[in-house]
Amino acid sequence: MGDLQIDAASLSQVRAKLVSVESLLDRSATRVSGLSATGLGPPALVTQVGTFGEDWTDALDGLATFAESLAQSLEVAEKGFADVDDDLSGRTPGSP
Repeated sequence: MGDLQIDAASLSQVRAKLVSVESLLDRSATRVSGLSATGLGPPALVTQVGTFGEDWTDALDGLATFAESLAQSLEVAEKGFADVDDDLSGRTPGSP
């Protein structure tokens, strides 16, 4: 099994992309939830399209929540790594 190696800049970049994805998903969910199936055809079709739209909005909201949560977790990891780096640099003889 290999070790996972990631530097602080890469971690920050992934977190920033997740924040961007979360924002995009939120906007998409808002736009989809504002659409109406009225006038698409027979009542059964309107009902099915409306149900699909609601399910799709719920899925987008769920993905946005997950992206936000993951971004927050990466922020905690970034801070933890920075704190460890600061602590170790303070304990290393001859460090600035």
